[in-house]
Order: sequence, then structure tokens, then C-alpha cells
Amino acid sequence: MILGADVYSEILQNGLRKGPIHTPLAQATVFGWILSGSIAENPAMLSARVHYCSPDDEINTLIRRFWQQEEVTTLRSKLTPEEEACETHFQRTHTRTETGQYVVRLPLKQSVSALGDSRSNAVRILFSLNRRLNANPEYARMYTEFLNDYETSLHMSKVPDDYVPKSIIYYLPHHGVLRPSSTTTKLRVVFNGSARTMSGKSLSDIVYAGEKLQTDLRVVVHQDDWDLQRILWLSNGKLVEYHLRTVTYGQACAPFLALRAFKQLVIDEGHRFPLATPMLSLGRYVDDEFGEADSYTGVH
Repeated sequence: MILGADVYSEILQNGLRKGPIHTPLAQATVFGWILSGSIAENPAMLSARVHYCSPDDEINTLIRRFWQQEEVTTLRSKLTPEEEACETHFQRTHTRTETGQYVVRLPLKQSVSALGDSRSNAVRILFSLNRRLNANPEYARMYTEFLNDYETSLHMSKVPDDYVPKSIIYYLPHHGVLRPSSTTTKLRVVFNGSARTMSGKSLSDIVYAGEKLQTDLRVVVHQDDWDLQRILWLSNGKLVEYHLRTVTYGQACAPFLALRAFKQLVIDEGHRFPLATPMLSLGRYVDDEFGEADSYTGVH
């Protein structure tokens, strides 16, 4: 520590010890004892040993956090009972289409009869949204384009007039999230599977969340569960109902279903791509994949 002469007098305390001539003197300060003065030229008197020990909790904490952050995380070897039930449900109910797409069922842990009316709340939220759309034509254009693209991409489809529901209907309210800095989709519509029905339960309340997994993968939902993924939209002032046909983010089970289907793809098709299997199985961080190869050819 280096201090200026202007603060020297402020750190002094009572206590001064002098030794023989040509030896340093010791002065008590707020920091402890300090030594100053000349040293004899006798080589025998030039040797000195000083020991200092002071615990620094802040440094210890920083170092501990560093090692914890850099430590390789080991995968859990055991699932919780709910995670195991969700995994069993997936293995028992998932199928594949002729084109190879995975079709999944929503992992219900309670009967859908636990849900109450959800349409009245969805209608209220839609009309509130419509007032905002009317006040902001650009926002309305982006919102409509998003849903039109959603329908064109078969993420959703209109409910036919003569459609007979296969189960209790759950309507997901939705709203837009603006991302002005995005170079692709500046508005994304978010569906709320946690909106409570008149019974106090939401769709997310009655499904297993599953193991904490996440990726952005399109997975088809079995048609028998489409009624649990309905939304409302206004077209020319008329209420129109849609089925959401794919795993929809905003539900508790969506991250699990999406990535579990991805994992199943590795299980089902991994033998055809042995070099890619380790990367797809172990080289994932959130929704990114990392891998390496010893040559340019190996990368391809």
C-alpha cells in the first residue's frame, strides 16, 4: 500500500519503539506497526524474516465461484417421480408419420375435467388486444402476418364448423412481443398456457413439465389433444377459432416434448450417422449444438 505524506499523520497511533543506532524504528498505526529508518551496513544485520497472514473472504469466494462456473456439469442419473412419469408417457404415446415427423401427446397428470371455462377469459383478452391493434396499424399488420404465416406453415388450422370436440376445450390467450432489434421476426406471438380457467386450473397445471430440456424443434401434437390448444382470432369482426397443431411454447410441457422428440430422433436414426450421434447426444447447450472433427471431411 502506498500512501501520500498528507495522510501520514492521520494514521499514527500512540506507540513508538526504537532499537540500537543504525536500526529501524517501529511506529504504531491504524494498519499495525510500520518500520522506517536506516539499516547498518553489517551484512550480518541485513537478514530479516517477516511473516504475515490475513484471510481474504472476498478472494476465496471469487475463486470458489470461478471453479464452480468452470466445473463440468455431470448429468443426473436419476429422474424425479414426475419426470419419470413424463418420460414413460412419452415412450408409450409418441409416434412418427410417414414423412418422419414425431407426433406427441400432451403429458397429462390430471384429468382435463379439472379445467373450467376458459373461453370467456380468452375472448376478453382478445378484445383488449384488438383495441391495441386498431390503435396501431403497423402492430396489427405484423400480428396478422405472424398468424397467417403460422397457419400457412401448418402450426395451426381453423376449427371446422362441423367439428365435434374430442375433449374439454382449453383456449390459450395470446399477446405479441416486439423485438425491434431482430433482423427476422420483429414481432412474435406468445401463447399463454398458464392462463387459469374458471376452476382455478390452467393447462400447465394439469400436465407434467418433464425433465428440464429445451430446444426449438417443430413437433406435431396428436389430433386428440388439439382441443387443449385452441386460440381465438378476429377476422373481419368475426370470432374465428383455431387449433394449434404443434408443440406450443407457453405451456409447461413444451420444452420437454420438443427436446425429447429430438432425443428420440437420435435413438431412432443415430445408427445411420455414427459420427454425429455423440455431438447430438452430448454436445448440446440449451438450443445450440457443439461438435468437433479431426479433419475438414469429418466436419462434413
